[in-house]
Amino acid sequence: MLIKLNDKHSQMLDEYINAAGDEAIYLLKPYTQLNEGNLEGVFYGYMEADHMTAVFFFSNKSVLSLHVVNQRALGNLDLLKAIKYHKPKFIKGLSTAVDGIYRLICRATSATSEAKILLMKYNTGKAEAQIQEPKLESLKLLSGRNKMVDTLINDMKFFIDVETHFGRQVKAINDLSKDLKLLMDQDNYVLGILETEIVAQGFIEDETDLMGVLSGIYVSPKHRRRGYAKAISISLTNKLLQRGKQPYLFVKNNNQEAKQLYEKIGYKGVETYTLMTVNY
Repeated sequence: MLIKLNDKHSQMLDEYINAAGDEAIYLLKPYTQLNEGNLEGVFYGYMEADHMTAVFFFSNKSVLSLHVVNQRALGNLDLLKAIKYHKPKFIKGLSTAVDGIYRLICRATSATSEAKILLMKYNTGKAEAQIQEPKLESLKLLSGRNKMVDTLINDMKFFIDVETHFGRQVKAINDLSKDLKLLMDQDNYVLGILETEIVAQGFIEDETDLMGVLSGIYVSPKHRRRGYAKAISISLTNKLLQRGKQPYLFVKNNNQEAKQLYEKIGYKGVETYTLMTVNY
């Protein structure tokens, strides 16, 4: 039976997510929001007897995140109704779960595409240690808000290039600028600057009391292979370590160069996920 979850189910959801561990990383941020009373979406749980065997989160941003213990949950007609109602544009979770969802919704979609991504976890056994940051004479790393940053981000071309690179639909300029400034106010954004030009970036997303995810690591094409991506990644990782939080990141499964870079920093692959894009 599929039921809508609320704060009354907090303990049951807590036990489920703790048992799932890294497999349920996509659910940690909304679970934190549920406990704080500012949930940006809807949780559903699949119940068998008194046990929860699957969790589905439909975000207000048209993303379905899921974790499944019993594949039987993926054949539930109420789940199909929920998907048709919420119409998520993106579905993410362990590959076995997303494949099962596809079999459920394939007749309701006009097209889908998917990417395999690897969850990597910073795991050197020295959770309190800081990574030594490389010294790059030409590159200056900036984070937080100041006059220089505010001036630089007024030119949105770099950030539009970033959105295009990651295959995301470019937001309205005002919305994109608002999101950037929020991340910078939280000290969760790092910019790489050459003189007065932004050439690299990265940020922390899905941060909770326990962890954060490095994301959006990007270097302008003409400035690659100079160690800038490594510098950005280390800076963001150190921010999380300074806060006593576990750093994670995702990388495309076929991006061997990026995986090798992150492994050198201290990350190890732990789970393979699928990110599916859905058109109805």
